[in-house]
Amino acid sequence: MGRYVEEISRLLVQGETRRRYCYGSSPGQYRALSRKLHAGQLVSPYRNVYARKEYADSLDPIERSRHLVRTLALMHPWWRFAGISAASMFGFEHGYVLHKDGLVFIAGKESTPKSSDSHLRHIYAPHTSMKVIDGVKVTSVARTLVDCALLYPFEQVLPLFDSALRRGLLVDKEVTGICSGLRCDYTRVLRPLRYADGLSENGGESRCRALLIDSGFAVPRLQREFIDPKTGARYRTDFSWECGNGRIVVLEYDGLEKYVNPEMNHGYGSWQVVNDERARESALIRAGVSVVVRLSSKQLHEQGVPVRRLVNAGVPMMRRMVSSRQ
Repeated sequence: MGRYVEEISRLLVQGETRRRYCYGSSPGQYRALSRKLHAGQLVSPYRNVYARKEYADSLDPIERSRHLVRTLALMHPWWRFAGISAASMFGFEHGYVLHKDGLVFIAGKESTPKSSDSHLRHIYAPHTSMKVIDGVKVTSVARTLVDCALLYPFEQVLPLFDSALRRGLLVDKEVTGICSGLRCDYTRVLRPLRYADGLSENGGESRCRALLIDSGFAVPRLQREFIDPKTGARYRTDFSWECGNGRIVVLEYDGLEKYVNPEMNHGYGSWQVVNDERARESALIRAGVSVVVRLSSKQLHEQGVPVRRLVNAGVPMMRRMVSSRQ
């Protein structure tokens, strides 16, 4: 008994040091881990995979996915991870919501494989190319993006495509080449490919832009810079539109973290952040901006709020489907 207690402690420490979980490789280890699990000392995100509850709780959902994938790659070295599991290993921006079900995706050679594990999903990809990241076999960037686009809505997929393009990893021809070999409707893939923009700085901005496009607004210009004629200070804006008659509308997207995360608000209280935003808006108006619209992440998902505010500001609607990269 004492021997296995020491072994389990060593395995847990070793796993955390290597940014993964641990698993039992012998009946004795499995029983010892199971006892700790039932005692509430461990959690098990997957069959025969364990972690200290405090350690697992300290990780965000994306990092938990990476820890699990690294662990399963040791347990099943022939697995090739796909879909959002591969996207996590690439480090592509995406929302935590894509991990709420705790699923693991692997590329398979059978169209309808049998599996007794409810947390494992197979994606039929018998001939896809493979990359190795951090010792883990994953599907190619193009195949990973295609699979995610077929699984998730546009709002959740555009951040993945933006992130890949920003890092110089998105190649249109590779994506369309994979689509041409699929026996399915791949218009869900072509849409994020069309609107992907590497100027998008983070996943929140990408999701915001996707919702703007879904609402029928013209594709905004990203990261346009304005110079305050009074101070010479330069201000980059999240989204902007030229609306005719010389009018320029700017949309600033505010994630809630900005008001509570000291790393993002430089240690200032929320009142100081608000004052800084007012000063910024005044500078933008002096620089030629006609209207500054500000939306929080909460307001963005309130029915009718974004549309009403942007329509009132005069933001133009989309006339034809165009790429933001044209």
